[in-house]
Amino acid sequence: VEIALKEGKTPTKETVVQHYQNKAKQSNLQKDDNYEPLQVGLHDIVAGTVDELNNFGTLISAQDWLKFNFKVEIDSDVYDIPFTGRTDFHMETKEGERVIVDLKTTKQLKSFVPWSTRLQQVLYARATNFRTSLLYVGYGKRDGYKSIWHDVDNDPRILSIVQQTIVSMEKLL
Repeated sequence: VEIALKEGKTPTKETVVQHYQNKAKQSNLQKDDNYEPLQVGLHDIVAGTVDELNNFGTLISAQDWLKFNFKVEIDSDVYDIPFTGRTDFHMETKEGERVIVDLKTTKQLKSFVPWSTRLQQVLYARATNFRTSLLYVGYGKRDGYKSIWHDVDNDPRILSIVQQTIVSMEKLL
């Protein structure tokens, strides 16, 4: 998907499968029972995702490392707790808004955003000051490519839970 967005064209089915096979060899995935089934619908997922993201906006960058500190007070001392993450896509919408788009591939499209994903997105929003959106994509034998978008609110309660967890772990240690 990243290569297709950068080059401005959707790769052929053969190119997608070859790229997948090369990556699978590098990570020993070809020994996994899921190796063959994961190739089914792969081109349709890539093509559909490229179309969705092109309709969403323009690629600014991909696979960016985010590094930032999260300030936490523990027993009257303030600590900078380092966080790192890697975004999938930094996009600019047609309206000019900067958005971090995280791509999630799944067998079952989710009508809700799981807690761990919400936490990740709030941390990304905190690190970049950009809105975050999730694009869940999948492939079904009956219905082919499928997708659903979710926006994640930059909910400050999530960050307070992170802070409480850090303080609790520090006191436990």
